[in-house]
Amino acid sequence: MNYGLFHQWVLDRVEELVSMGVSRREANHLMTALELGAIADEARNRADNQFLLDFNRRGAESMAKCHNKTPAWARKRRREILAKQTVATPVS
Repeated sequence: MNYGLFHQWVLDRVEELVSMGVSRREANHLMTALELGAIADEARNRADNQFLLDFNRRGAESMAKCHNKTPAWARKRRREILAKQTVATPVS
């Protein structure tokens, strides 16, 4: 994610909200929450994708050793990440 570009997008949305009658304070509050949530989610997704890449390259035994866990933990984490990535949640 290009954080600078994303931040500019957030600032533009603040201005749009203000032009629709939302107070600048509330618009900043709302869009800051959105920005922080999106950045945190992107970081989690990046970490999950890296785990999957490493798991595919190295296997459960090596990943378990790297994280000081059991191979069953590594396989379970892989399954959870894959399940999370395949669930489509409609936005209404």
